[in-house]
Amino acid sequence: MVVNNNGIGENVPFRAGQLTTGNGAAADAPGHAAGGGFSSLSLPVLLVTIRRQKWTIAALAVLGLLAGLLITALTTPVYEATARIEVNPEAQALAEVDSQSPQGASIDGTYLQTQEELLRTRTLRERVARELRLDAARGGDEAGAPRQRLEMAVTELERAVTINNLPDTRLFEIVVESADPEQAAQVANAYASEFIELNIEWQLETDAYARDVLAKQIAETRSNLEDSERALVTYARNREIITLASPDQSGEGESLATRSLAEVNGALIEARARRIAAQEQLRFATNNTPSTNAGSAALTTQLAQLRAEYQQKRDLFKPDYPEMQALQQQIASLESSLQNIRNQDRSQSRDALQSAYNAALGEERQLEAQLDSLTSSALTERGESIQYNILKRDVDTNAARYDALLERFKEIGAAGTEVQNLINVVDPAAVPRSPVRPNMVINLLLGLIAGLAIGIVVAVLSGLLSTKIRGQRDVEQLLQQKFIGGIPFGEDGESVAIALNDPKTPIYESFVSVANRLRFSTSQGFPKLLSLTSTVPNEGKSSTAYGIAHILARQGRRVLLIDADLRMPTFLGFERGEGVDAVQDQVSSNQGRGLTDVLVGEAQPSEAIVSINDRLHLLPSGQVPPNPAELLSSDRFANLLSEELESYDNIIVDAPPVLGLADAPIVASVVGATLFVVQFNRATSSGVRSAIQRIQDNNGSIIGVVLAQTKPEETDEAYGYGYSYAYSYGQGSSEPRGLAKVFGSLKR
Repeated sequence: MVVNNNGIGENVPFRAGQLTTGNGAAADAPGHAAGGGFSSLSLPVLLVTIRRQKWTIAALAVLGLLAGLLITALTTPVYEATARIEVNPEAQALAEVDSQSPQGASIDGTYLQTQEELLRTRTLRERVARELRLDAARGGDEAGAPRQRLEMAVTELERAVTINNLPDTRLFEIVVESADPEQAAQVANAYASEFIELNIEWQLETDAYARDVLAKQIAETRSNLEDSERALVTYARNREIITLASPDQSGEGESLATRSLAEVNGALIEARARRIAAQEQLRFATNNTPSTNAGSAALTTQLAQLRAEYQQKRDLFKPDYPEMQALQQQIASLESSLQNIRNQDRSQSRDALQSAYNAALGEERQLEAQLDSLTSSALTERGESIQYNILKRDVDTNAARYDALLERFKEIGAAGTEVQNLINVVDPAAVPRSPVRPNMVINLLLGLIAGLAIGIVVAVLSGLLSTKIRGQRDVEQLLQQKFIGGIPFGEDGESVAIALNDPKTPIYESFVSVANRLRFSTSQGFPKLLSLTSTVPNEGKSSTAYGIAHILARQGRRVLLIDADLRMPTFLGFERGEGVDAVQDQVSSNQGRGLTDVLVGEAQPSEAIVSINDRLHLLPSGQVPPNPAELLSSDRFANLLSEELESYDNIIVDAPPVLGLADAPIVASVVGATLFVVQFNRATSSGVRSAIQRIQDNNGSIIGVVLAQTKPEETDEAYGYGYSYAYSYGQGSSEPRGLAKVFGSLKR
């Protein structure tokens, strides 16, 4: 129990200046709370924002269509002509030399890229401009005008011509855009033809330059070759070096001494071979070498045959067999004759072989002596030939370079009579029949898309930048307050008082939800003293106060509803209807007495209080006084609340709006627990925070925020509550009840 400055005891859930977030945790005052005016960015929020701004989006989309149509009408038609050329992999000569086709140029990615850049050169654009006399067509008489006109024509060609290398091909597209279709085709074809001519001219200029360079190199190389040959001949003469050409003319020449040394060495090898052969024959003859006499050979053959025959018959006959004995005698006779012949031949051949051996040995020794002499001469010459070889290599190098330059000069000379055309026109440009720009369909489509995009952006930004309170999330994040609930409009102008008589209405259900949540707003349950206020009038605080009081009374509590808005009273009467006729009669019969009369002492509370039903009573505001703030801040107001608490379970005070006056903060400080009512999508977070801060600065405590006059069609779970009220309680009806839209007479 907390006692306020006026001595009224009440269950105050928070100390002054303290707020709570949606989950009940303490937070700083709204004036110091973090967070700006942006709502949480999520897909449901965006969809609701877009749906709310649908007419704005539609209007911008229509404007986009009109803009596309206007741009199409005002844009000058642009025609496009395209010529295609091909870079051939095999160069085709316009003229051939010696009936031999020139070798084709190598085509690769680098070459194609080079050709593409050559098509973009300024030189080619100038040639096209001069060929088509585009500079003359511009006119102008000022000084230096021809050059200026040419510059302008070249610049326009650079903007109008596009070069494209088709992927994975050797084809190039020359695309020309112009307001004149015939001129577009002429420029595209001129580009192709001028590029072919320019390519041929470049080849001719390159060949001429190469011939000049080669001529200078040939003259210089010839002079060097003559000097090196002269130096070689002089050195060979002084050293008496004679060089012989190789027999096959393929190798380097050799000196005379080297050639003689090689010949004598070969002869020595042959003589040594003959001496060795004679020596072997003599040794064999000495060792009973068989005779080579023809008769000896015949006897040897006959003897071998007899021996073979004897061996064959030996398997059939015994050695003492007559035929076998005869063969033995023949073999013995032949062996005796053969031995005699060999003895005679051995004596004769030994003398001949000795003579041949002596001759071969003498020849070998003579050649060895000659080889030694030539070897000494060759070694002496070898030392002198080092410088000779150096000079000879210079001659060979200069000769090879001279021959290569002559061959290249001949090739270039032959190429000078032929031109390689690497470029072919595949598809000449035709005069276009229809413009490529503007395209009305595309412009309209782009205009529509742009209008929709701008509309959506405007709608989203307006929604995100808006500081209006539109749901539970805004209450908890922007206001840093606990969200108590939302109250929808009444149906078809039905007043709150009448709607609350039917428990099946969405308004009734929403007030039940608010009352139930208020039971958990303090540690002691529903506050016994509760005031309701808002930032400005007509936000629904009076309807909310009446609805809460009505629900508490339906739940069995004795409730007193006090209209404390002494400047703009609300509860002056009710609309005629079920359950309210008696209340209207009572308000009319008490002669306008109310809270003002009680506070000034002109009436007792019992005289001013009227009964709405058995458990719900109303204390009207009474006459409008000249000093509302003084009456509300007096002890009589606090004492009135304390006295009436003895008779009622709950007192609901309909306080005035905060505005810039002191009435609401005074009532909040006296009552202790204040429920702040915010109109859906109208009140801004800055204004509400400022009003709440004023109440807290005057020792008032805000226990939560109620959103009044909500529009379910503009509210979904993205805004923190999903009251769709789509259930129907009507008997025999399958159609859901429509959402409440309008408050009745109680709207403040």
